[in-house]
Amino acid sequence: MRASNRRLRRRSAASPPSRRPRAPIAPSEISYPRCAASIARGSRRARFLGVAPSLLATGSGGPQVVAIRRIFVGTSPPRSPPPEQSGRDPGVKGVEASIAMLRTQHGLPSLRRDAELDAVAELHSREMARTGTFAHVLASDGSVGDRLDRAGYTRKAAGENIGLSETPLAAHEGIESSPAHLANLLDPRFSHLGLGIARGPSPDGSEGIYLTEVLASPVRGSKDPEAEVLRALQRRRDQLRLAPLERDGALDEAARKGIQQAAFRGSALSRTEQGTTVRALLDHDQRFESAAAETYVVSSPDEIASRNAAERSWTRVGVGALYKSSKDYGPGRLWVLIVFAR
Repeated sequence: MRASNRRLRRRSAASPPSRRPRAPIAPSEISYPRCAASIARGSRRARFLGVAPSLLATGSGGPQVVAIRRIFVGTSPPRSPPPEQSGRDPGVKGVEASIAMLRTQHGLPSLRRDAELDAVAELHSREMARTGTFAHVLASDGSVGDRLDRAGYTRKAAGENIGLSETPLAAHEGIESSPAHLANLLDPRFSHLGLGIARGPSPDGSEGIYLTEVLASPVRGSKDPEAEVLRALQRRRDQLRLAPLERDGALDEAARKGIQQAAFRGSALSRTEQGTTVRALLDHDQRFESAAAETYVVSSPDEIASRNAAERSWTRVGVGALYKSSKDYGPGRLWVLIVFAR
């Protein structure tokens, strides 16, 4: 068996959890199904079977890849990477086509290219190239969540892959060969894709292409969020075979006033404030015997898990809802206050 100490031509990384290395680093024994390895600090010898190890360290901006080595068993290490397959575009278009083919093979819809995600991905690739740092989190631009927030990109979920090689397609092939990256690429939650590249010095001093792939499921705000919330509540009632709630103008007014107050100050209504809204409503409108309020800050109406919507005794409802960004909750969030009454 032979282990190569050549500089890796293809690198990839998916957002791993941050782990602080312990010092000093002692010799480690690593065991896998059907394989074993012995690694000692400073040693140039290793025995592996079917393993591609990478070394992570915590830098000033978070976890980053500091070394990846290919392991060759029963053959001499190649002197250069394998040539690109003929007929395949080695650039970004080839990456997009490769991802589409991969998802089709697994019965998933293709991801839609998103110009906003392209911009976020390209900025991170440029920053990695500028700093010569191959990492998801940089001190200068933060995490993928930070970058999406600064761009005002509202999403239900997001993920990121990064690669480094001679061409964008070669970088992506390194990404695709990793189970962690494959999980991102085949995540059924994601519907949109952003790709960005930049050329620059790699951490080992050679020149390469940094590739960033940002995958997300965006939230597109409704023109009538109150109606969308009401439809979600009625669907819940239908599932439980309960009578539909009657929308009431006075309840709508109370709900709108309360949620506007919360959204424009940037913090959700407290239980005390919800109680104040209900008491003021009952004092003002003698039609109602009792009332209850619920508030949410979510990505979409489908995320609202209303307990009161499942109560048979409530007969009327008012909804206040609007999309508003905030420092605490992120960009373009749906702020909702629901008032139930009988």
